Amino acid sequence: MQLIFMVVIIPVLFAVMLAGVVMYYLGFQPVQYAADFTAGLFSDEEMDEEEEAVTQHENQELQRRIDELELELEEALAAQATAEQDEELEEENEEEDTSQALEELEDTIRTLQLMTASRAAAIMEEMTLDEAVTYFRGMQVNSRAEILSRMEEDQAAAIINALSSE
Repeated sequence: MQLIFMVVIIPVLFAVMLAGVVMYYLGFQPVQYAADFTAGLFSDEEMDEEEEAVTQHENQELQRRIDELELELEEALAAQATAEQDEELEEENEEEDTSQALEELEDTIRTLQLMTASRAAAIMEEMTLDEAVTYFRGMQVNSRAEILSRMEEDQAAAIINALSSE
């Protein structure tokens, strides 16, 4: 027994104490760690009723906030879907308006081409330069030449200049 005490127990205690001192100087406090660890193991602390009520109240508040956020998310998704549908309808209407305006422009150009050149020239002289250039761009070259030949030289030159510059 004395042999076991001298060979095993004393060297083990010495090694444990030496390790504790080294750990203490390295910043690790093994005694405090062991005390905290054992206190957690051996204490039968249960949440008292007040702490439990507070925790339950916090859980209810968090669940209510989650429900509110889910509702806001659903509303935002619905609003986004509505906005996308409105945007699609708007794009379709713009396409229809553009195609309708293009058809109206083509009809006006055909009408001007079917008129006599002198009558079309009189109408074109009453238009602004931009309008006249727009209509001349869509005309056939022959019709354009006949109408320009019957217009006043200054206006015809301005229109030709505008046509060639763009």
